Amino acid sequence: MPDYIAYLAYILSALPQEDSQVRTIAGYLLKNNARLILSASPEAAQYAKSAVLLAFSDSSTLVRTAAGQDIVALLGVLEPRNWPDCLGELVNMLDDPDRQEVSDKSKGQRRSMGPRGSGATILAYIHHFFFGHPAPITIA
Repeated sequence: MPDYIAYLAYILSALPQEDSQVRTIAGYLLKNNARLILSASPEAAQYAKSAVLLAFSDSSTLVRTAAGQDIVALLGVLEPRNWPDCLGELVNMLDDPDRQEVSDKSKGQRRSMGPRGSGATILAYIHHFFFGHPAPITIA
């Protein structure tokens, strides 16, 4: 089943009407089968990567946690140099003013995502250590 990872990513990210536990299980199955991304079609691999990043912004804490583990597993298989836009997307999420505070509805708490601008600093470190060159960013 060559597009299995795309199917699991679809369940995780594109079915908000489904129970979050079902979506989370799909995320854990994706994590455990992350190596399949290497044999997936380019379209399925790209879809899975995009869907996991989308799920990382889900309103469900369970889904976000599973998506985060999927990102780590996929980066472990692909290596950051083969998915550089992932790191940029994650950094953009840090710097997004709408995500500076994430509401945890299940607990009614708010937590800070860190000071504005921290994403650019993290991206610079990642590029330095993983790619051996400065990050291509411009700070206004």
